[in-house]
Amino acid sequence: MPYVVRISLALRKAGWTVKIYDNEAREPPHVTIQRRAEGSWRVSLRDGGLLDENSKWKDVPPEIRAAIVAHRGQLVAYWNERTPTTPYNFNS
Repeated sequence: MPYVVRISLALRKAGWTVKIYDNEAREPPHVTIQRRAEGSWRVSLRDGGLLDENSKWKDVPPEIRAAIVAHRGQLVAYWNERTPTTPYNFNS
C-alpha cells in the first residue's frame, strides 16, 4: 500500500495524487506526483528537486509542493521503512 500525501479535495477531483510507491527500492528516495494520465513528476526527498529531465515545477500546483514540504518527515520515515536498500541519508 503506497504512502499517500493528503491534498485538497479539489486537487484530488482534478486528478492529482502524491505518493511513495512500495516498489521503488532501486531508485533514489523520491515521492511521485501524478495527474491522471497527463503526466508524472518525481521529487527528490534529498533536495526537493525534480528528478526527471523535462519536469518543471510550474506544471504542478503550488499546494502540492507545499504538501510535500509539510509532510517531508513522514515521507522520509516511510521511505526508510519500505526501502532499506536505498535509505534516505540525512547527511547527503
